[in-house]
Amino acid sequence: MRFEEAYESWNSGRLSQEEAASLLGVSERSFRRYLHRFEAEGMSGLLDRRLEECSMRSAPVDEVLALQEQYRNRYQGWNARHFHSWYKREGGSRSDSWVKTHLQASKELALMGITTVEAANRYLDGRLAIFHGPRKLAEYDREDKRLPLSEAA
Repeated sequence: MRFEEAYESWNSGRLSQEEAASLLGVSERSFRRYLHRFEAEGMSGLLDRRLEECSMRSAPVDEVLALQEQYRNRYQGWNARHFHSWYKREGGSRSDSWVKTHLQASKELALMGITTVEAANRYLDGRLAIFHGPRKLAEYDREDKRLPLSEAA
């Protein structure tokens, strides 16, 4: 049920505040807050104001761009953990998961799979095998599409 319908029903006396709140799926106190905002500002008063504000925890755009530029120019091909250790030594203050998330979002760092030449081995026929230590994790064809286990052997 939309707020306007609940408001009209409450205003005409068909519903109590408790019943109107229940229909909307909010607490009675939240319904009263909505009432005050609706009466003061109309429907625009019910919009979520948190969406208009920037998070206080978000990094400045300059810092994110500098991180991406640093990775692109000096550390291309490094995995996130190794890059983060150098990032911290050079005065970076963000966590390793923050660094990894922002590099992946900018497509600088692969989401999954091959990030460096050293992490992958190509067979003579062009298939690609990704290794993690002594254990092979996956095989890929010439177009870097993962092969089913039956074709990989």
